[in-house]
Amino acid sequence: MLAKKARALDGDNPLVSEEHSKRQDALAKITRGIETLNKSLSNVLPIAKGRDPAIALKPISKKFDVAHLRDIRTLLTESIEREKRH
Repeated sequence: MLAKKARALDGDNPLVSEEHSKRQDALAKITRGIETLNKSLSNVLPIAKGRDPAIALKPISKKFDVAHLRDIRTLLTESIEREKRH
C-alpha cells in the first residue's frame, strides 16, 4: 500500500508519522463506510410507485454517513483539506 511505503520513506519523523496515521485511520473508516453502504444496498427493494426515493434511501444513506460513529462526509472533508495543505 502506498501509505506504508510513504511511512517507510519518511522515517521516524513524528509529525509525518502522525499525518500518516490520520490518513490511514481516515482510509479505514471510509472503506468500512463503503462496505456498510454496499451491504445495505444489496438488501434494497424496488421503490414503490409514488414513494419519494429520497425518503426511501435516507436510512441507507445514514448508515454510510455515520459509519462507525464518525460522520463520513466530515471525515472526507477533513481529509481533503489536510491533503491540500501538504
